[in-house]
Amino acid sequence: MKAILLAFLLCASSAFAQSVLDPGPGTDYLAASCGGQTINEYAAGFDAAGMPTAVVRVQTSCHGSGRAAKNHYYFTCARVTFDWNGAKLSQELINAGGWLQGQAYVPCDAAIDPLATFEWTDADGNLWTMVTAVFPNGYRAALQ
Repeated sequence: MKAILLAFLLCASSAFAQSVLDPGPGTDYLAASCGGQTINEYAAGFDAAGMPTAVVRVQTSCHGSGRAAKNHYYFTCARVTFDWNGAKLSQELINAGGWLQGQAYVPCDAAIDPLATFEWTDADGNLWTMVTAVFPNGYRAALQ
């Protein structure tokens, strides 16, 4: 039974050619990195020229030093445009900032909907679909 289910999943997944968009390293967006950065990328649709775009949020946390010191959180959000092979063409800062542990979380100043689906038809009549896919290390924008 497991073999049948696995075969079905492999066939179903091969029916959708998917290209995961590559935002590049987090340090392209956020200079601070205290023990690593978390990168999440959300599908944002297509620009006026039909190129895929995504909102990239990079965040890190720096542990306070000393007794009762609070953690510092830093983030940046950018709108990124990609080519059809998933490579980054450009990025534009949306907002950036930080907060101390116990203060309110600061979101991106952009509408982010991880469940949204965007479609665009090119000049040849090909339909392109852009979604936010869930991976073990976070969200990534993908073209189908």
